[in-house]
Amino acid sequence: MNVRRTRFGVAVAVATTVIAMMVPASAASSTGPSASLRVREWRPAISAQTRAKLAAGALSVPMWSHTYSAGGTKYKVSMVGKNVFKTLAHPSTTVPTQIVPIALTFTDTAHVYDPSATDPCLDGASAVTRTTESPIFQPRVYTLGGTQIGKGQFVDAFQRASFWEQTNPTGINPGYHVKLAVSVLPTMRFDIGGSEVGTGCGRLGKVEIGAFAAILLSHLADFAAAGVESTKFPLLLLSNVVMYEGTVDKCCILGFHTAIDNPYDGGVQTLAVAEYDSTNRFGGIHDVGIVTHEVGEWLDDPVVTNPTPAWGHIGQVSGCQANLEVGDPLTGTEMKVKMPTACSTTRRRWRSRRGSTDCGRRAASTAGTR
Repeated sequence: MNVRRTRFGVAVAVATTVIAMMVPASAASSTGPSASLRVREWRPAISAQTRAKLAAGALSVPMWSHTYSAGGTKYKVSMVGKNVFKTLAHPSTTVPTQIVPIALTFTDTAHVYDPSATDPCLDGASAVTRTTESPIFQPRVYTLGGTQIGKGQFVDAFQRASFWEQTNPTGINPGYHVKLAVSVLPTMRFDIGGSEVGTGCGRLGKVEIGAFAAILLSHLADFAAAGVESTKFPLLLLSNVVMYEGTVDKCCILGFHTAIDNPYDGGVQTLAVAEYDSTNRFGGIHDVGIVTHEVGEWLDDPVVTNPTPAWGHIGQVSGCQANLEVGDPLTGTEMKVKMPTACSTTRRRWRSRRGSTDCGRRAASTAGTR
């Protein structure tokens, strides 16, 4: 396998590094007691009808396309947002993003895995709260590789870094952003069969991915009634539930993103499924890592069709693949991000009397901090 680099490819590599380093919370290799659990990739097939609808301009989240060359071959890719290679009067895009907590009750044991419920392994917080308060949705100022990228949400910052030639202060689109306006929808509750294993904290549930997907597809009307539509990005959040393909020995799929026909508005619905893991059954994975992984891949490959020169033997990819899955190369590598801490009036006054307006900083829930 020969890896070829182009200017566009280098930009993608930058994004890959950042995203994969953020892969802390739910996706990666295994150590210690979790040595038998490995991360597997699962990429649902996108129907020809869905691709044709999108090509014909069907309703969807905002996307742009670009063709680049590598090794004499041209590759056309589509991403969420606006075309960064064109000078834009209004280069910023905001995508309504809906967290949909998916609570699963295992039929054999009646155990409930609910991301909206308090989790003793998270000091009484919930997976939903940890996710909404993470750098995926809360902006801060980023400096990456010694370069000041500016203020934004994490995935927005990595996209600006990926196309820094266009988004830097002297580039054609210094105001370029892809922002996620987050809201939380009511919890969806489903019964499902599966298996469970004990962990250092709590239990880890395992479900067959085909059965899980069938449940989701059979409840499209419920998602539509809750407000999911093609112009929005639903993020289906699981708590300590992973998936396997066919048999349990083909575990563990911790998330995926895809695109399907939306029969309720006639558009193409992009979406992602991600586990928030608090079990510590996967080494190198903490906090919102898998969520970051899937959101980043949705941003750069929303319809799971973007081709690249062959690459592999890195991260969770043991062989070679030829698609723009920017989270895969560094699955299990963590990057810690600190977020500003809101301080009380008393603390602010106390510090201001000493000539400081710094309210302090805390480690945020995006890179393995607990």
